[in-house]
Amino acid sequence: MYDAPFYKGSGKLQDKVAIITGGDSGIGWAVACFRARRADVAILHIEKERDAKAAIAAVEAEGRKCFAISGDVRDSAFCQKAVKDTLARYGKIDVLVNNAAFQVHAAQIEDLTEEHFDMRTNLYGCFHMAKACIEYMKPEAPS
Repeated sequence: MYDAPFYKGSGKLQDKVAIITGGDSGIGWAVACFRARRADVAILHIEKERDAKAAIAAVEAEGRKCFAISGDVRDSAFCQKAVKDTLARYGKIDVLVNNAAFQVHAAQIEDLTEEHFDMRTNLYGCFHMAKACIEYMKPEAPS
C-alpha cells in the first residue's frame, strides 16, 4: 500500500534527488511514491519493465520527475552507470535508498537451498550503490 493522500512530509526532501533500488515494486514502490512528494526519483529495477512504468506513473502523479534504469545492482559497473545517468538527468544525488533485495518464500527451512540463501543482491547491491554514490552525496550545512 503506497497511497496515503493525507500524509504530508516534513519538507526535508524538498527539491532533492533520490535513487531507489528495487523501486518498481513492494516497499521500493511505496518509498518512491512518498519521496516523490518532495524529491525527483530514479528507480533502479531488474527485469519488470511494466512494473517500472507503473511506478514512474505513480511518482509523476505526485508532481515530480521520475525515470527508471534497468540492471543488476550486484554489478558494480551497472551501479556506476546508474549514478552517472542520474547525475546527467538531475545534476545531483541527495538520497540513496538501498532497497533491492532477493528473497525466497518457503513453507519450511528444509525447502531452501544454498542458492536460495545467496545474499549477493542484498549485500553487494548496497555496497556497490553506496560506493558509486558517496562522491556525489554531500552533507548539508546545519541550519
